[in-house]
Amino acid sequence: MTLRPLSKTTNAFFVVLFLLNGQAHAASPSNSHFKAVAFDYFVIFDPNSVVPQVEKAFPGRGLEFTKAWRSKQFEYSFLRSLTNDHEDFFKVTGDALDYTAEQMHLELTSETRARLLNAYLTLSPGRMP
Repeated sequence: MTLRPLSKTTNAFFVVLFLLNGQAHAASPSNSHFKAVAFDYFVIFDPNSVVPQVEKAFPGRGLEFTKAWRSKQFEYSFLRSLTNDHEDFFKVTGDALDYTAEQMHLELTSETRARLLNAYLTLSPGRMP
């Protein structure tokens, strides 16, 4: 299974799984009915799994900050798509992080910023309803 941002095409992350003879492969299949299966990143992984890292950075504000941050991520992604000014996921996420910290009047050091952005690399699997 390969996780990769589809920069210049979309700001969302997708999980791409190539199928060949019933097994997953990272290479492009040549004789399979399915070229790829793609899932939205936030369907597979729980974006709220960053809350503990945010809570460490901003005690008592973790969930509130995370909700505002994610909302700004989607807003920035939507606006960039509308204006055809695409950036990769981490650029949009970083911009949204900076904005959220400023709007909430919270100090965001470069170390904390890096740690919070990196939290998106280790999201927990999502839960089925």
